[in-house]
Amino acid sequence: MVALPIACRIDGTSLAGDGQSILPLAYGADTAPNLIINGDFATDTVWTKGGGWTIGSGAASIVGNSGTLSQAYAFVVGAQYEITFTVTAYTAGAVTPRFTGGSIVNRTTRSSAGTFTQALTAATGNTTLGLLASGGSTMSVDNVILRRIR
Repeated sequence: MVALPIACRIDGTSLAGDGQSILPLAYGADTAPNLIINGDFATDTVWTKGGGWTIGSGAASIVGNSGTLSQAYAFVVGAQYEITFTVTAYTAGAVTPRFTGGSIVNRTTRSSAGTFTQALTAATGNTTLGLLASGGSTMSVDNVILRRIR
């Protein structure tokens, strides 16, 4: 006799409707769904722009300013997420990916052009993904992807 897997929703509840909770399958970073909406900045929607951020021409940009570009998300405490983003047109400043709301979780600050991938673990109260530009930043950000990996 072969045991067949039970189909489940991403939250781990059974599709059979019996209310039984099961562990969801773990995604690999390549197959997990992107949790960010409009990460390609195709439109000027969804993102909250602070401190001089603008969205246009398929990117989010900041010129000579500091502030946070952010998007709300209901993070699961203790879950690990992977963020990937591309910095272009870099001439000054730095950008730090972070989770805010409750305990702030910062990752490595980047001060150059390139595509960066980093893991963050959600803490109590995290409700927002932010990209904090500092140091009078002049740069563009594009292709933001956030995936739950554990």
